[in-house]
Amino acid sequence: MKNPIKNIRDTYNEMAVSLKASLWYTVSNILLKGISLITVPLFTRLLTEEEYGQVSVFYSWKGILLIFFTLYLYLAVYNSAMLKYKEKIDEYTSSMMLLIILITTASLTILFPFRSLLTEKIGLNQSFIFIIGLTSVFESAIQFWIARKRFQYEYRSVVFVTVLLSILSPLCSVIMVIISDNKVAARIIFGELPTIAIGFLLFTYIMQRGKKLYAKEYWNYGLRYNLPLIPHYLSGSILNHADRIMISSMAGEAKAAFYSLAYNAAFMINIVTTAINNSLTPWLYQQMEIRNYENIRKRSNQILVGISILLIMYVLCAPEIILLLAPPSYMEAVNLLPILIVSVFFQFLYGFFGAIQFYFEQPKTVMYASVIASGANIILNLIFINLFGYIAAAYTTLVCYLVMSITHYLFMIRLLKRKRIRVKIYDIKKMCYIAVVLLLATALSTLLYPFSIIRYGCIACMIFGIILSREKINKYIV
Repeated sequence: MKNPIKNIRDTYNEMAVSLKASLWYTVSNILLKGISLITVPLFTRLLTEEEYGQVSVFYSWKGILLIFFTLYLYLAVYNSAMLKYKEKIDEYTSSMMLLIILITTASLTILFPFRSLLTEKIGLNQSFIFIIGLTSVFESAIQFWIARKRFQYEYRSVVFVTVLLSILSPLCSVIMVIISDNKVAARIIFGELPTIAIGFLLFTYIMQRGKKLYAKEYWNYGLRYNLPLIPHYLSGSILNHADRIMISSMAGEAKAAFYSLAYNAAFMINIVTTAINNSLTPWLYQQMEIRNYENIRKRSNQILVGISILLIMYVLCAPEIILLLAPPSYMEAVNLLPILIVSVFFQFLYGFFGAIQFYFEQPKTVMYASVIASGANIILNLIFINLFGYIAAAYTTLVCYLVMSITHYLFMIRLLKRKRIRVKIYDIKKMCYIAVVLLLATALSTLLYPFSIIRYGCIACMIFGIILSREKINKYIV
């Protein structure tokens, strides 16, 4: 009898280096996100609702300001630079680090006269802004180093640093929150301290290797490439973070805490859907290359049905998920969770349409869709949070991801017509049917929250029904 462990080990050893690297990057990314989610039950119990809300607002502002402080010069443009400036990449990297320092310093200088207003209006005091600026510089150093190591398939060191950060950051925060009187400051400062410390070491390493500070050619290349992408980056960040900031300002920090908890709970399932989407994209590109559109259409329907079933089961467990992540005082968040979970479906769906646009190298249309959705998010939140309370933010998130799906679909159809592809790559009618069924099932599931036995029975029946009727289901969806 064959040893399954030996078979797995042999298969792994036979993998190409690039495949091993992809595998370990995926594992470390899931681990990083998983550990951050595991700490949620700790912080919701160590902090009051208001304190947890303040921390959530800080990280939301960090996500937005990071774009202005760094211009994300360590993302897409750096990957291109590693090819363009292969022999001089050390010089390029050190030069980019100086550019980020100058941009961060300029941004902090611009914000300094408004420090009192920022503290009063959005709860972002001077110290917290400085921490974001400091983290921006040293986090950039980490990202440059990781991108370089990934390019060279040196995955072991990347996994080590990623795991180290994912452990040290929450560990330092928990210890200091327990012993400190100012728990919000302790959570933020000591949560960022490992990033600053490791980032400083990598920053020193980068500058010693590169030695180049100012280089007009490198700066022009980085800015020319990345500045047009800023609206796309900013739109995505606004869509992910602006709702918590606006809730805190318009409804109070406690409500921001409830919303943030529900968002984090929905994010747990989003880890799974994102992993599926990332693994699906290379396969989709291959199928597009050989023009096997029928296979794309068939598999996409199968995957969407599978995702929908997973989301419905998750919605049925929403009360238990909230109680697992937070004390009973957060139970109000259960009303938000189903709406945000359905948003995950449309977030996953637009990835199908966006992948076709990226395949034909049309990133501008992706940017347009993001800008439209983020703009709609801000406008709808301004109107409806005041009218209906903070729960409106969950519905606006759902609507915006629906808008993104529709916009991406329309751009995709226009693109396919331009490429003279007459065959339907996706079965949009069946996709709409799956979405409607998901919405109805989610709405009905919320009515069962007081009856835990019935909910568990529904999950068992779904699993049993799928096993018995899988062939019929598969025949219909394909």
